[in-house]
Amino acid sequence: MDTPLQPSENLSAQAHIIDQLIEERATGLMRHPRVWRAVQRWLYPRLGYADAVAVVDRLDGAPGHEVFDWLSQRLSMRVRATGLEHVPAAGRAVVVANHPAGIADGIAVWDTLR
Repeated sequence: MDTPLQPSENLSAQAHIIDQLIEERATGLMRHPRVWRAVQRWLYPRLGYADAVAVVDRLDGAPGHEVFDWLSQRLSMRVRATGLEHVPAAGRAVVVANHPAGIADGIAVWDTLR
């Protein structure tokens, strides 16, 4: 029987950020090495793992506004927002998207406020 992997053993500063993010969220799967290997072999290609790595590599080091513009163009989200009259037309404001792991919320806020 395989020895369970501990997530902290698999994460490293050298791991690609995509791997770090997946492994932070897949601790249960990682405890079952055979299942984890099957996930990596069968699901990664179907979920666009290589594309995600390529996007991150392409955008690495780009300023935030360029990253958000690029992602916004690719996602082509249709956003409908209400309450924009409460957002100041000039000056500073704090805006928070409440989904901790998804980029779509941040892109929706970006598209709404720019």
